[in-house]
Amino acid sequence: MKFDIHEASIWYGGDLLIADGFDDAIIGIEDTGEEPRVCYSKQRCIEILLEEGMDEMAAIEHLEYNTFNAYVGAKTPLWIDDQFFRDYESKED
Repeated sequence: MKFDIHEASIWYGGDLLIADGFDDAIIGIEDTGEEPRVCYSKQRCIEILLEEGMDEMAAIEHLEYNTFNAYVGAKTPLWIDDQFFRDYESKED
């Protein structure tokens, strides 16, 4: 089941901060703080850049410098390291 960010945006008042090009990396919404924030899978973000033709080291460096460590206010997305969960899932298959 794919996460529907547009429906979530309606639910949360249309005020979510979305990272362009990474909709397929969204894993949920965090809403325990002062503003709801979109949560992304770091690993899926890297995979998206790899699918676009970037090599792995360049993708990681780009995301670390330009995305994962950027602060854009209270609505700054959360970048979740879900590698351990993803590894666990693949072992069960």
